[in-house]
Amino acid sequence: MRVLSIIAFAVLALCQPLSTALAAEFTFLHDLSKAPYDEAVDGPCAARVTGLITDDDKELFFDSASYEPPTLCLDSPGGSLSAALEFPSNRQWATRVLPGEQCESACAIAFLRGLYATGN
Repeated sequence: MRVLSIIAFAVLALCQPLSTALAAEFTFLHDLSKAPYDEAVDGPCAARVTGLITDDDKELFFDSASYEPPTLCLDSPGGSLSAALEFPSNRQWATRVLPGEQCESACAIAFLRGLYATGN
């Protein structure tokens, strides 16, 4: 029994770094501090989140400094529900999922908490 406990602990310890390695990546595609985001000029996304949303990613969803709500494009298989719930709608991000990309599980919660964005 003790051997099984040690093996189970070792397996869990080995899996922990994998979840960190798969954390979402946040990328700005437009510098909101220099100019307001304009979708017609700057493209469909001011920033994007790709990958698995983890509790370490709660800080990804922060205030924007733009007069027009910039669009955050999401491409994620999901992840942490608590992290997705940290994306409040009053932070002025519109959300979008581009054709051919996915937003599943907890990502859908983050998507729904964003402002409405239309188009491709």
